[in-house]
Amino acid sequence: MRLEVGIGEHGYVSRDGGRSWEHGERDLAAAQRGFESPLLPAAGERARWAWLEMRAGLGVAVRNERIRKELENRRRIESLAHVFLSSDSGATWRECDLAAGLGPEALERIGCSWPAEAFSDVFVLPGARIALFWEDPWLYDWPDMHVIHSGDGGAHWGYACLGDPCPVVAADPDGRLLAINHQRTLVSLDGGASWNERVHKVKWPVGCPHEKVPIPRHVCFVAPGEAYALVVHWHANDVPRSAPDVGLVRTIDDARTWKHVHVFENLDTPSVNSYGVLALKVSA
Repeated sequence: MRLEVGIGEHGYVSRDGGRSWEHGERDLAAAQRGFESPLLPAAGERARWAWLEMRAGLGVAVRNERIRKELENRRRIESLAHVFLSSDSGATWRECDLAAGLGPEALERIGCSWPAEAFSDVFVLPGARIALFWEDPWLYDWPDMHVIHSGDGGAHWGYACLGDPCPVVAADPDGRLLAINHQRTLVSLDGGASWNERVHKVKWPVGCPHEKVPIPRHVCFVAPGEAYALVVHWHANDVPRSAPDVGLVRTIDDARTWKHVHVFENLDTPSVNSYGVLALKVSA
């Protein structure tokens, strides 16, 4: 198993499942610029492509546009997420009118959380299902997590509110969605329309205080029930923007228990919540 971990300007590679590591420099600025793809047109001067997901010919791309605008509900937004769909593996794209697909009843339920300034996670799942997630950006103390979902490739959309913030969302090989925070894991079997709750546990290394924040990030499934993730070693009662240690963890019981594989120590990485600072890639 090949593991690639990015932590700020540090890059690590393991070719033996995490038993030994090679350390090198990482281009953090490039990781934070977004990306370009030959499948996508130029984003434009005031925008960048944030997501591109493709499965069985169905593509979803998200372009974030920088704007300054005050909405009718007096909410001021500084960016706007535009969603594009492709049914021919990216040969052609069309912008999706999400508001029309949701309809007035769903938009009323979403309320002032719409429109989304940026989507935190985007998934194209088996069966032409799509799920787009975002959090309320202006409620810093306790924002809600929202998801809009489609079961027909983007023709029609539904909405669900997950309530508590869930900073991590992942999909397993069977197309199930998992939304994770420090207290619980929510699981959806239907592409985001309905959710069931269960608990999870992070087992900390020997000698490590147990008052850390148990949030697995950048979850990568390698098989049904088996996944790797990163855990920032924040103290539960003192969560700074930077953290000296980051752990690589693994689960083999369907994300119920996470055990440490390796701890990257004394990195003093700034702003670990910022886009692109942490990264994990797993391949056979």
